[in-house]
Amino acid sequence: WTPPLVPVNIGYLEGRADRTRPGYISGDGSTIVGWATSVNGDSEAFRWVRDKGITGLGDIISSRFQSEAMGCSHDGSLVYGTGRVYEGGIFVPQATWWDINGTLEALDFLAGGKQWSTPVDCADTGTIIVGSGFTEDGARTWRWDPDNGMVNIGTLPVGDGENSRENAPLACSADGTLIAGLAYSPEHSLSVGPTSLWIWSEDTGFIEVAEAPGGPHTNDAPATFGSNALVSDDLSTIVAQYSSGSGSGLLKWNAETGIEEMETAGKYVAIKDISANGGVVVGMMVDENDVAHAVLWGPDGKLIMLKEFLENWGTPTGDHELLSANAISGDGRVIAGAINVKDIY
Repeated sequence: WTPPLVPVNIGYLEGRADRTRPGYISGDGSTIVGWATSVNGDSEAFRWVRDKGITGLGDIISSRFQSEAMGCSHDGSLVYGTGRVYEGGIFVPQATWWDINGTLEALDFLAGGKQWSTPVDCADTGTIIVGSGFTEDGARTWRWDPDNGMVNIGTLPVGDGENSRENAPLACSADGTLIAGLAYSPEHSLSVGPTSLWIWSEDTGFIEVAEAPGGPHTNDAPATFGSNALVSDDLSTIVAQYSSGSGSGLLKWNAETGIEEMETAGKYVAIKDISANGGVVVGMMVDENDVAHAVLWGPDGKLIMLKEFLENWGTPTGDHELLSANAISGDGRVIAGAINVKDIY
């Protein structure tokens, strides 16, 4: 939806009309990136620009596309995502970068492992990208820029400071100097979910800001966070789903107010995106009848049905079922998501 709250169908790529999946909206709301799929399973990254329409971005290997656009710079001119390359007899994801003309540049893998190289966020300029890769010591976070290439930033220390906890990034700050992420239990590693949230900078290194609440599960596995945690642009707010032996829920950490619970409903909720200042979170709720609903959370952490929110503000949605809110612009004024199986709003 865009002001004045009029639904816009962003269309399909030629030959890939099975489904169009929006994954990210640029900070200025002008650009949507994602991927489109065909019935044979191929997928291709796309960029949609208001007044220009949708454009396919290709892949590293041209024989069969499996690319995905996952994010972009504030103005939408630079796009990051993954392509597929052939390593060790299988196709693996490799971080990629598309410029304003749609020219693709394959980035790299961390030293010691080519199992994957996946970006998760970029600075506003699009010239600093952070992501996850594999090394001989396990999963690690990397930071890439054109001058230094891909750099392993290490991991959250444990015990005597030994570099033994696998980790993954969630987001970086607008200028790329701060990174937020997840760290895994040193005893269980990637066999269970992440157990800690952290913030990193070149000056401070890793700082743990929260541990998953609640006691261990019946199999003695620790309480864990979901890997789909969301981070505001200034890294002042992190929202994460958690699971423990005493139940599950939705947690918000804020640099000023600390940790608080957010409202949940139905069988389960899924968080999808967060506004720049952390004040609005969008996602999906599945009710007791297995019906999906697009939802949002305001600064107070209360869950709001998007359909009701729009209608209360004078924007009737008719018989349309708003299934999921997948992305929100930095200023919180533009939302993209699924209306029906294939339509985009």
